[in-house]
Amino acid sequence: MIDTQVEAPRDSTPSPSRKKISRRASVIGAVIALTVLAGLGWLAWYLTHQDADPAVSRPGGRRGAPATTVGVAVAERADIPVVLDALGTVVPTASVTVRPQVSGVLQ
Repeated sequence: MIDTQVEAPRDSTPSPSRKKISRRASVIGAVIALTVLAGLGWLAWYLTHQDADPAVSRPGGRRGAPATTVGVAVAERADIPVVLDALGTVVPTASVTVRPQVSGVLQ
């Protein structure tokens, strides 16, 4: 006598409750991911749009600083020493040509 056991074929598709859970989990995961991305975007905006000096505010703001005293000095000709110890090529960020408004020789 040969006993053969016949196994019922297993269903390869997940049950409807399993699909519902995975769909729900993916929606929750997407919402969490979007919330984290929005938070990171806000943090980046907040950090890049802060004033460098909180004592100085924009004109017309509520936290306007009082008037600042300005000192006056006579302009004088002098050398400005700039010393850099580095390797590589020096490239100026801007160059300016200064010309007099009046051409010719002054007598």
